[in-house]
Amino acid sequence: RNGGQGMVGCGYLLLFMLWGFVASGWDMSHHLSTKTPYVSGYIPGTDPEPSECSVLHLQIVARHGSRYPNDGSAKQFTTLESSIQQNKQLLNQTQLAWLLEWKNPYTALYTGSLLNYGELEHFHLARRLSERFPQLLNVTYSPKQFFIQTSQVPRAARSGNAFGFGLFGAKPMGDLENSFTPFWTYSVSENEDWTLRFNRNCPAYVEFAKSPEASAQYDQWKTVWGEKTAAKIRQKLSTTWTITPDDVSTMFQACAFDLVLHHNDSKWCKLFDAEDILAADFGEDLQNYWTKSYGNELNYNISCRLLNEIIDIMEGKVEGSTDFTLQTSKFRFAHAETIIPLATILGLYKPNPEEMRWDTPVEKQNERTWRASEISPFAANFVFVLYNCSHTYKVKVLHNEKPVQIPGCDLYCPLDTFKAIFSQYSQCPWDDMCGIKPLACIDPQPATVPSSNFWQALTLGEFVGIVVGVFSTGFFLATMATFYLLRKQQTQYTLIANV
Repeated sequence: RNGGQGMVGCGYLLLFMLWGFVASGWDMSHHLSTKTPYVSGYIPGTDPEPSECSVLHLQIVARHGSRYPNDGSAKQFTTLESSIQQNKQLLNQTQLAWLLEWKNPYTALYTGSLLNYGELEHFHLARRLSERFPQLLNVTYSPKQFFIQTSQVPRAARSGNAFGFGLFGAKPMGDLENSFTPFWTYSVSENEDWTLRFNRNCPAYVEFAKSPEASAQYDQWKTVWGEKTAAKIRQKLSTTWTITPDDVSTMFQACAFDLVLHHNDSKWCKLFDAEDILAADFGEDLQNYWTKSYGNELNYNISCRLLNEIIDIMEGKVEGSTDFTLQTSKFRFAHAETIIPLATILGLYKPNPEEMRWDTPVEKQNERTWRASEISPFAANFVFVLYNCSHTYKVKVLHNEKPVQIPGCDLYCPLDTFKAIFSQYSQCPWDDMCGIKPLACIDPQPATVPSSNFWQALTLGEFVGIVVGVFSTGFFLATMATFYLLRKQQTQYTLIANV
């Protein structure tokens, strides 16, 4: 994997240094499932375009960059901290002094927020794409040409901003007028975002994701791996501390964020060997596979609106639709829950189902084709490039900046063929898939009971209600009339007294 080439100036040096804590050989930071930092797959000069083809339109779907732990992980770290403090006496013999004093460093103020490193991931992605597609991207900014959409989650929005700044805003400092370029981004209300947050808006999927069925493979794996690894950690710590599978899972998360945030493998990561890390990476993959990918058809079928929008924009551009006459690019910034289903609906990285079970043998685990660390690391991205090749329109797909071949098509796939491959998703029966029932129609002319049969049609309860209502109304009106007369009489007495 080559992450250096294609970076510009000091950006190249900075990202190289951030990865520089790894000496050589096996690198645990490449095996953190969806917590894996981004490494570009672009190698300049290895992907020449056919001479008869010119770029017509570009679309990107990207995950947000590297982030702080989310609220759920932060709560788990607090629980782990409490467990350590409660078992301090059992840890006195450990040589890991840092463990005895460890506190959860992740405060609520920053949970889930984008890291500065995550901003750089998207900044440099924009720079590399600008160099790669200068005819579309290395031009003066216009909001009619460039559309930047993000989910309403701040880390996705900030990723879009960092990308836009890399594409439009970072120019050599000179006079103020030419040193920066403000640009436009937009988002859709989360409860109506069916292209970037479809997982949140499909009731059937939300119900499935919470079900025991969705987590069954991961839960069984975690019990076996957690108990085995807990025994190894107790031995390393020379302690009788009762470490649970949940504790081990949290320790792996702490290791992952030590690497992502601090590029530090000298604390939590020291509790794991390579075998443990590879196994943990597989376990995280089980969870993502069964809840976001091929494990259940619903996981990826609900990304059909996003896929159809991508195709519709390309088709509209070819047909000269007035909606897309000026548009040259659309950039979307979202989440792993967007990238993984999209990769799946495209038919990429489909494994043998036997590779993705809790009891898969280790050698099969290591040979698997489905790896979240490669499919959806932080800042993962798909680029859909539309070409005009001598009046034949073709699509090329890049995944993490590297060309990928869509099953059933060539690398440069004719647009008509591309559409045909995914024609089964063109209808996208969202309401049926998601179990959304249409609102019942209300008859604007409610049925009435003929006056002659009105009293016969009443139930006893309805009759009593009418009587009580009439009596209450009469009592209220009588009270108000009495109050009015008393006030009038009092006013008369007051006038006489004043005279």
